[in-house]
Amino acid sequence: MKIESFNDFISKDFYIPLNKKILMFSGKDHLKFLNGISTNSNGNINESTRNLILNNKGKILFDIIFYRVEQETSLILVPDNEVDEFVDYVNKYKLSYRVDIKKLKENCIISKEHNKRSVFSFNSPNIGEEDLIINILDNDYKDSEDDIVKYNFWKASNGIPSYPNEINSNRIPIELNLWFPLNFTKGCYIGQEIIARIRYKGNVKRNLAVIHSEQAINPDAEIFIKGKIVGKITSSFSLNDKFVSLGLINREYNSDGEEIEIENQKCLVSDNIFKKINEKIVEL
Repeated sequence: MKIESFNDFISKDFYIPLNKKILMFSGKDHLKFLNGISTNSNGNINESTRNLILNNKGKILFDIIFYRVEQETSLILVPDNEVDEFVDYVNKYKLSYRVDIKKLKENCIISKEHNKRSVFSFNSPNIGEEDLIINILDNDYKDSEDDIVKYNFWKASNGIPSYPNEINSNRIPIELNLWFPLNFTKGCYIGQEIIARIRYKGNVKRNLAVIHSEQAINPDAEIFIKGKIVGKITSSFSLNDKFVSLGLINREYNSDGEEIEIENQKCLVSDNIFKKINEKIVEL
């Protein structure tokens, strides 16, 4: 089971902005501190990981990418409009840990190849993006609106959630099928008890579905089955007269071929490859 590579859909020289700011963490305790507040293990030099920071109810505070540069230095990629909030959060919890934080001015893009102008470059840690490279550049770049549209459509078609429409502080990662950034064998972190309880003793009412339609659908539109509200659309995309949406839907209706109604049009829930891959990771 594998998500079809995005490489098959875009030009060789594409550059897509990640809309993230880069923070450099350094100091003897920086790795221990970051491992203590986040959901995934961060360790090997020149390795990147996807990570989440949760609140005590298991909801997502920050969705970050971690890259360890060397023994006492790592990079954290944070959504650009959350960087100040993230720094405040870190300063609140770092206490006596020997950790220094520096905001970098470089741009952050994703592309097919390592860019010669990159200050840093590393493989994307995201499922389905294994062949893509995250480049951190110290100068401007030219992106393609066409490639951005294709990238967003590709993500939605495969059930991959994005910030902020899906990934936000109202959501538990399991609702978004985000199992792969959750490590169940590492030490404690904020929100871990809630996540573990859901995994082993229960489940969420709704999770993210891929929905195909004949016409465009508005974000926030309600999803119906036989007149009953069973979910809500989170984002919608179109490409070459094809329409795909992501939405949170009651779990019992999140199966390939399920007929639903949205804004008075018949729609279909489609196979969610991202969901299947993530559930296989934790053997659900």
